Amino acid sequence: DKSMEMLMPAAVIMIIIVLLVVFRSAVDALISLIALAFSIIWMYGFGAAFHFEFNPMTTAIPILLIGLGIDYGIHLTMRYREEEGDGKERVKKTLNTVGAALLLATITSMVAFLSNLVSPIKLLQQFGILSAFGIFSAFITMLLFVPSVQQLRRKRKEKKEGNITKHGKAVVNKIIGAGATAGSRHPLAVIIVVIAITALSGFASLGLDTTFNTNDFLPEELEVTQDLHYLMNNFEFMGGEAQHAYILVKGDVASPSFYRALNETISNIADDESVVKVDGNVEVQSIATVMRNYAITSGDKTFQSLYSKYFDNSGMPRNGTTEENITALYDYIFNANGKMASSVLHKDGSYDASLIQISTNTGGDNKKIMELYDELKKDAAPFYQFKVSVTGDEIVTVMTEKTLNEGQTESLLLTIISSFIILVIIFYLRDKSVMLGIITAIPIIFCVSWILGSMYLLGISLNVMTITIASLTVGLGVTYAIHISHRFVEEVEKNGDIEKAAHRAVNSTGVSLFGAAATTIAGFALLSFSLMPPLQQFGEMTALTILYAFISAVFILPSFLTLWARRKYGGN
Repeated sequence: DKSMEMLMPAAVIMIIIVLLVVFRSAVDALISLIALAFSIIWMYGFGAAFHFEFNPMTTAIPILLIGLGIDYGIHLTMRYREEEGDGKERVKKTLNTVGAALLLATITSMVAFLSNLVSPIKLLQQFGILSAFGIFSAFITMLLFVPSVQQLRRKRKEKKEGNITKHGKAVVNKIIGAGATAGSRHPLAVIIVVIAITALSGFASLGLDTTFNTNDFLPEELEVTQDLHYLMNNFEFMGGEAQHAYILVKGDVASPSFYRALNETISNIADDESVVKVDGNVEVQSIATVMRNYAITSGDKTFQSLYSKYFDNSGMPRNGTTEENITALYDYIFNANGKMASSVLHKDGSYDASLIQISTNTGGDNKKIMELYDELKKDAAPFYQFKVSVTGDEIVTVMTEKTLNEGQTESLLLTIISSFIILVIIFYLRDKSVMLGIITAIPIIFCVSWILGSMYLLGISLNVMTITIASLTVGLGVTYAIHISHRFVEEVEKNGDIEKAAHRAVNSTGVSLFGAAATTIAGFALLSFSLMPPLQQFGEMTALTILYAFISAVFILPSFLTLWARRKYGGN
């Protein structure tokens, strides 16, 4: 909440500044901001209607919508200014051209966010759904509101249209026009260089680590957070130096057969490499050790008498001890010291579960933790008549990291495949070209490698927030490529000159793409001021992703489009 209070006003101010620079019109900026506000309200209403939990991840969505949603307003306004004719005709042309590109961009962006549905983590699922709905809302509000208001104020605005200074526009177009020049004159050279950079980035990304730590979501600036980290690092506190693994046994844990299985299991654990041993004995706590220690140290003569009657000195039931006898002991110790007993024994009418705590020392090595997990599952084989599960702080962390990696791989593949299919279908229906859809998506695959390589070089690991970046790179980054491809085909079919079409495609949408990228980068970059480290990293990396997507669209995609056009239309 504190992050939102700080970041939302900053995001709005930043976007206003960028819009004023791009539009040179306070009214145009206000129109887009009002439509954007509608979409954010819709998103919150949708989340409330379906009882979504607003958490540290979903707090980033309004910032995300400010950065992404405003792009629609920029593209619609700039294309409306570019078109000629009366208001109605200009709106029609705007919606038929850039409107179609925005629809395609919206679909791919929604696919990117909805790919989080394959994640087993509810946090990521809700983040994906809310973000996708927010993007859809931004598309609807911008598409309906911006052109309508522009038409209503057309006459008053007539003299102000195209009021971006010629000098400023020329500078932007000159810079991004370099991509069209290189792409149309030396396309193969550009592609070879890009492939080499991508290969190096991909190799570097293989060294990325995946981490999962709920403590990352604690604000570093708070004194209580700093105190907590001190305790964890210097005391046996909440997973600081001490670590434990647990075997949870469900079933009739008051039966003598439970103790026979328990004895065999502890014997099996003795040779596990990562288990702590004291004087050669495994350091384990169970209901057996709790009762034995209480009998020895408590001075409770009644319990000592009952215990020695039913259990021997090794802590195992004597011959003839029945389930009723063990239940009587459980009842007694629960009444005498319920806190101690309930730490290893569960009662719900009957005694139906017991916990075995094993002290471990894996050194935080993920390989050792997984080996320990596998060993403990095998060690617990004697409990074949019971329901058994193995868990622990370190085990949960490693399993979560593994799940995150698997979910991210599935999410990335789903986003790539879906984006390819959508682009192929749309461009085939519109331009009768399957290859054009594939070409439009190819540069974004490069961006995935670049961003993962950058994370490795910057020492940023994959965590619950940054794990989504690869999929977002495809879904969000492809929007820039869609605008370039869409306009390139429009221009090459209009005049037939491939080189001129490349320059026109880049230059005509140059200010729009530049403004859209600037607002999106500004919006995400503001998350770097969040109080939570994962949100900081998410904002920084997503801003870098958008920059890479912009670079790939204006400096790399023209090379692919030029080669495609030469083959389709002929010419040099």
